[in-house]
Amino acid sequence: MELDHETMGLVIAREELQNKHKPPSKKDPFATEVARGEAIKREIERSIIAFRIITNKAINNSPQPGEELAWLTEALALFSIQLPRMPREYIARLVFDVKHKILVLVKRDRVIGGICFRPFPAQGFSEIAFCAVTASEQVKGYGSCLMNYLKDYHVGTYRVYHFLTYADEFAIGYFKKQGFSKNISLPLESYHGFIKDYEGATLMECQLHPKIIYSDFHMTAKKLNDLYKSVKEMNRKKGGREYKGIEELFQKFDGKVLSPSDVPGLEKAESIPLADKNVVRKVKSILESIKKERKTFWPFLEPVNPKEVPLYYDYIRFPIDVKTMNERLKTGYYKHERLFIADLRRMLNNCYKFNAPESYYYNAACELAKFLRNLVLKKFPDSDLLPELPST
Repeated sequence: MELDHETMGLVIAREELQNKHKPPSKKDPFATEVARGEAIKREIERSIIAFRIITNKAINNSPQPGEELAWLTEALALFSIQLPRMPREYIARLVFDVKHKILVLVKRDRVIGGICFRPFPAQGFSEIAFCAVTASEQVKGYGSCLMNYLKDYHVGTYRVYHFLTYADEFAIGYFKKQGFSKNISLPLESYHGFIKDYEGATLMECQLHPKIIYSDFHMTAKKLNDLYKSVKEMNRKKGGREYKGIEELFQKFDGKVLSPSDVPGLEKAESIPLADKNVVRKVKSILESIKKERKTFWPFLEPVNPKEVPLYYDYIRFPIDVKTMNERLKTGYYKHERLFIADLRRMLNNCYKFNAPESYYYNAACELAKFLRNLVLKKFPDSDLLPELPST
């Protein structure tokens, strides 16, 4: 969707004007996040909450304010309560380890949230060990706010653009929401041997962008979403045009096949892609192979006769057979092998569904599945979709 500078300027001006007079919509998926983010900003401005990065300095005999030691102790208690599966001794070891740092969220002189992490600047990542918000302060946006603050801290202080963490089944949803993925982009040698493996947990990664201010990301995302919707609406109004019905064309051409360019409104329509000749040839070959084995696979060659099997079409909503597939082939329906293989699978599944496992037809479908699987593997070796035997 390409826009010139003038149109983009109009879209931005329109959005700014609308946002001044339009209350946030409850249906807007960003509205809740924006409201929480703005509420947290006001709490920061009024000094109700504060973020602090702390670490245990006492082990190195360095002076440390008593306030920080109190926050470390409160963070330990918070992690122990909110992460009951983690041994308290293990949590304490990491919280008071000089190599680990704690981002604490302090509200009215009490730690209500925190993230324990260990930076590996030379390796280009930080490991997140623990992340928690006290139960009474959850669902207020503090968890997202903590993670966004940590992202800004890493981008601005360490120039580190990757987070790694092991998430258990209860934490995966939270980390996904914060931009983490199970797909790890870092090379194995960057982190293998540096972070602890957790049995039964999933390794996840979050990549950071150096030009994003994550603490403002909720508002940025909403503005981008609003602009996108405005552009779509503007294009719809700009390009929208109604045409009268095409009854006259039917009368004028009396059943002749028309080109899309002859239909008002379709003069500039993109042409429908033709089926791949190579796919057509292979599909035709497979269908011919089935027909050659008529003695074995005859039940699948023609549509089921409703007079002979009255209940068939009550149970099978999407019937398919070799004859119908041949007709589809002639009309150019099979533009990709997946469409054809999907029909083969449906034909087999219909048979498995309607017939009893000990019946002749069910056994014939099993034999056909083996026969087709070999043919499909031979004709379409790269396909990830194959005819299947019934699941037991």
